Amino acid sequence: MLMCKMYKRGLTQIDWVMSIAIFMVFIALLFLFVRPNYSQQNLLPIINVIEKNFENDVSLTVNKIPYFSKNNFSQNEPVVLVFSNEADENKVSLPDNRSLVIINDKIFFYGNDKEYIITSNQNYAKKNETFDLVANAGSTIIPSKNFEVGFNGGLINNITYYGKLKAFNFRYPFSGGDSFLNKSFLAIYLAADHESYVFGNFSRIFNFNADEFNLDVELFTYSNVYHDGNNISIDYGTVGCTAFSTTFIDFFNLTDPNGIVFEGDNLTGVYCWNNTPALNLSFTTDKYNINLHNGDFRHGIDTRAEFSLGIAETKTGFYLPLANFSYEQKKSEWNIADMYNFKITIANESSVFYTLGQDIKSTNVHAKTTNKYIIDKFGNFLKVKVNYLVG
Repeated sequence: MLMCKMYKRGLTQIDWVMSIAIFMVFIALLFLFVRPNYSQQNLLPIINVIEKNFENDVSLTVNKIPYFSKNNFSQNEPVVLVFSNEADENKVSLPDNRSLVIINDKIFFYGNDKEYIITSNQNYAKKNETFDLVANAGSTIIPSKNFEVGFNGGLINNITYYGKLKAFNFRYPFSGGDSFLNKSFLAIYLAADHESYVFGNFSRIFNFNADEFNLDVELFTYSNVYHDGNNISIDYGTVGCTAFSTTFIDFFNLTDPNGIVFEGDNLTGVYCWNNTPALNLSFTTDKYNINLHNGDFRHGIDTRAEFSLGIAETKTGFYLPLANFSYEQKKSEWNIADMYNFKITIANESSVFYTLGQDIKSTNVHAKTTNKYIIDKFGNFLKVKVNYLVG
């Protein structure tokens, strides 16, 4: 009887031990195959750190600034616009990397219709281009236009067009300097507060002065003058003067069709004739362009291309050349612990554009996907999905 009771007690203890063992195995399997929710939640701060740092490292902001003409103009038209001197010329571009110059709070380039000036913090290579321009401190010549401008101390001295002197004896109320720059497509003459710019391929001179001043110049005996809608013949058999206040005045010939245009925001002056083979022109301004042209005043009007800047369009995206770094480098910089690995993939439905990291072998993985754009230096962009994995 006693032996029977002891046998039953032994069986009960064995059952209890086996039950405990089975329970412990069950708990172990539960932790192995069914990860607690808090483990995945603990990876969320890590994935957020990776996402934030990656965005900071590879994001690029591109500004696209439109410019417009107030009238029709041809392709590759000389453009002069107010533009901040603080802009780094190397970080400003046109869509096809054409040449440009930034100087004295102005930008100079050859423009096309419906186009943008582009800026970012990246460098832009410029095209190697050849221009019809032969320039030194004393003169600029545009051979294809039979156009030559003489300079003395950085100030215009005379203008020759098709072998004939068209404007001469320029008289400024200040002395000149002697600063000359040849920027491949642009000859630059700086004298005190006065600036003159001559574009290659064109018979035009763009001039600026810090303040209004009075300029006197003598002109070839042009037969006609056009301003404010009036085409006026000049009678050199008489003596006289005509005052004007305009933005555009064109002296031209009918028998030997060519002319010279003076244009500016406000040209106020007088032109006189007095039985001499020359016109005397005097006007006050702080900004004026001089254009030489063939034909009558209608061809002079055609040369008037006035431009203004529009409102900048700003675009930000992932610029993948900035992501040319190693996984180990960024894991260290972003302070990701050795026990964790991550992988970043940028793709759309048809292509994978970028990957960084390692395949995640752990069963404890956290994933995050965001919609972003990849962008190039010219503001062209493409919608993509960015997938972050951490484990």
